[in-house]
Amino acid sequence: MPDESHICETHRAEAPVSGDLLFRELRFAEQFTVWALRKWVAAMKSGDQDHAVLREAFAQARIGEAFASFDYLMRIVAASAKRTIDVRCVACHAVSQDETIILGMIEARQRGDAVSTHMYLDDWIPLAAARIAFAPVTCIAETMEQGGMRLAGNRDRHLGCRFDRAVH
Repeated sequence: MPDESHICETHRAEAPVSGDLLFRELRFAEQFTVWALRKWVAAMKSGDQDHAVLREAFAQARIGEAFASFDYLMRIVAASAKRTIDVRCVACHAVSQDETIILGMIEARQRGDAVSTHMYLDDWIPLAAARIAFAPVTCIAETMEQGGMRLAGNRDRHLGCRFDRAVH
C-alpha cells in the first residue's frame, strides 16, 4: 500500500489543477468506491483494524455482502503490491490514477471482461496474487451491480490522469 508520503496527514483544501479528475465529478457508485478505498487505507494506516464505519456504509448502500470481499481484496493488495499504490486522503478533491484503476477493475468485471480485470489487477499485484484477488473483485462487482451500483465510463480513465505533478 502507499507509503506515508502519499497520504495527507491533514488535508489542505487546494484548488484543483486543470485536468485533474475531481471526486465531485464521479457518479455515486464511483464516489462510493473511491471513498471506501480511501477510508480502508486511512483505517489501516492509523492501526484501526475495526472497519465498522465501512461495514455500515456498505450495508446502507445495500451492498453489505461486498464488504468482506472488499476487505479481502484490499488485504491482498496491501500484502503484495508491486509498487506504491497512490490512494489519497478521504478529503482530497482529486482522484489519483490508482483510484481510477480500481474503478476500471470493478467496471470491467461488471461487464464480464475478465481479461481487462486481470490487466488492472496485474498493474498492482503479482500474477499469483491477481489470480487470488479475481474472486473478491468478482463478488464486489456482482454485488454492486445487483444493488444498483453499476460503474460506467471508467474504462481506461486512468490513462487520462495527470502524471506531471507530485502526489501529496
